[in-house]
Amino acid sequence: MKFGMYSFFGYELPLAQRLRLVRNAGFDFTALWWGEEEPDVRAGRKHELPRLARDLGLAVDNIHVPFETCNRLWSPDKAQREAWVSDNLGWVEDCARAKVGILVMHPTHGKDFPPPGEDGLAAFARVLAAAERSNVRLAVENTRGELHLDKLLERFSSPFLGLCYDSSHARIVSPAPLALLARHGGRLLTTHLSDNDGEADRHWPPGEGVVDWRGLAAEPAFRRLGAVMLEVLGPRNEPWPAPEAFLRDMRRRLGDVFD
Repeated sequence: MKFGMYSFFGYELPLAQRLRLVRNAGFDFTALWWGEEEPDVRAGRKHELPRLARDLGLAVDNIHVPFETCNRLWSPDKAQREAWVSDNLGWVEDCARAKVGILVMHPTHGKDFPPPGEDGLAAFARVLAAAERSNVRLAVENTRGELHLDKLLERFSSPFLGLCYDSSHARIVSPAPLALLARHGGRLLTTHLSDNDGEADRHWPPGEGVVDWRGLAAEPAFRRLGAVMLEVLGPRNEPWPAPEAFLRDMRRRLGDVFD
């Protein structure tokens, strides 16, 4: 089993330093955020980031693209859907250029979004076709719009479309958080694992909340994938330890769960 840590783990440090710390803590891979909250992206250097990680000895599992406007996919307004298509075609091209094989996207954002419809599915099909041509897989993350996720995975059987399983989102949204893996675990492409209190997406470390880590460890989907990644935002309680100590603890906890 290989273990990953998301490139932002709660500590406000330069990306190169964060990536070096992740590698030194014993993680095998990372994922990159493609939004302008990441200073290097905001500075126009996003295409340098995959090479930066690889030069430090970390594989880049995926690029996570911005999600604030993802509800446009389901809009009744054609111009909104076209804007969604344009953004995502560009991000597929970014992944292909950087030789990053997975693009993580959200199907919905927030609590108020349009229902899934045929126009949205047709728009998604255009981006999926581009991903297939570019040898990039689309990993759709479970959010409050699990119906939308189900519609996408049921409509398109392409091996270039699969699931990014977020344990925190699943625990908040569903009374049966592992049911999503029962439905779609065979198409699992990557993970966002963290803990919470059952009320909000806290991004706590494993064992700090109510997520069923024993149940996660028993899921065959993770064994088939052979890799799991944490998406945590620092320790639950203050004062925070040095980032080196925090990351070593996260690597140990992940190993304790899955090894």
